[in-house]
Amino acid sequence: MNFRFVTFLFALVGVLGVSARADIAAVPDDPPITDAAKQAEDQSQYTDEISQKVTAEVQKLVDKSSDPATVKMVREWLIQQDPQGQGVSAAYRTAYTNALNQAFITVLAQPNAPLVARLNMGVVIAGLVGAKDNLSPTVIALLKDKCPAVIIWGEKAAEAMLPLALNIANNAFNNGGQRDEVLDAIEKAVLAHPTGPMAWDIAQSGYEAINPRMWSSKNLTPAAPNQAALVKANMDLQGERIKYYLNTGVPENPQADTLASYYLMWNQIWGSLNNNDRTTVLQDSINLTGLMALRVGGLGNIQNAELIEALKKEGTWIEHLGKDLPDQGIEAAGTQLVSTARIDAKGAEIVAASQGIYAAMSATFQGLNPPENLPGSNSASETTGGNDATAPSAGAQ
Repeated sequence: MNFRFVTFLFALVGVLGVSARADIAAVPDDPPITDAAKQAEDQSQYTDEISQKVTAEVQKLVDKSSDPATVKMVREWLIQQDPQGQGVSAAYRTAYTNALNQAFITVLAQPNAPLVARLNMGVVIAGLVGAKDNLSPTVIALLKDKCPAVIIWGEKAAEAMLPLALNIANNAFNNGGQRDEVLDAIEKAVLAHPTGPMAWDIAQSGYEAINPRMWSSKNLTPAAPNQAALVKANMDLQGERIKYYLNTGVPENPQADTLASYYLMWNQIWGSLNNNDRTTVLQDSINLTGLMALRVGGLGNIQNAELIEALKKEGTWIEHLGKDLPDQGIEAAGTQLVSTARIDAKGAEIVAASQGIYAAMSATFQGLNPPENLPGSNSASETTGGNDATAPSAGAQ
């Protein structure tokens, strides 16, 4: 089931603190951090000012979490202290994000920190315009939160942080820092929520956070070592999700699993991959399409529709890869999968189209294996059972 509407409604209520009251009294903004502090290259004399003001505002987020007007004021205040344009020193931005991270982490360490406060931390980080890598401890904590809505905002905060942070090859975040911890936390957040409320959005936001093709900051390109880390993160996440199709059933938002292929099969990335990584990308695509095809016949209409669309998406990326190589066989196999993946198609037809992906890829690339079979199946043809593909009852959802 698609939980997008539930997610956005829940997140909106939590983040904005919407209540049933018709009229909410306006709350005046608190005095900002001084311009002198924002412009200074030497922050030594402004550290206390920044820390005290930030800590006080974040504590209001806790103490006044049931007051929508104050929550809105604090959230906007925290974002506005990282203004756009020149005249703000890099030293100030570092001092500000350090103070903000410390205040957030202090709150998150408290038992039963209010949900509204935790949600707004992600919103604030996503709204800042400068470098956010100093806030990575907070982002990691949000990604590990027990509330799905907080996790989603942690993913959105990560997506806002990563483009600028990964644009630099060697800084504290990337060079022995927390880059890999953030990527690992994103992967674990998605894998921990294959189904259930907001699982659709957790998968979508997680894949988007690690996919530069999905970032709004198109002008920021990850430095080569960091691009390699993103390649690994996409392969790892997609590979682990494939295990769910194999052993359990269909996770929420199967289309999200095709976003890894959208990135990894992109000619700018494909050309940078070594042979082992290319084999992994192709094998995962073979397994993903094969397992989706086997699962598609035994599910309800909504899940069938989502799997059909996911197969079309994956077929499209395979088709594009074939054009870029160029390889007419792979291109044709992708095209065939796209045209065959229809709600009115027989299961056996969809399975056959997915098997065509393996046939085309293995004709050009060595070391590839046929798609995985579902537990209890001896062969894909047995699983399809003639005219209609019906997944085995064991593990099917």
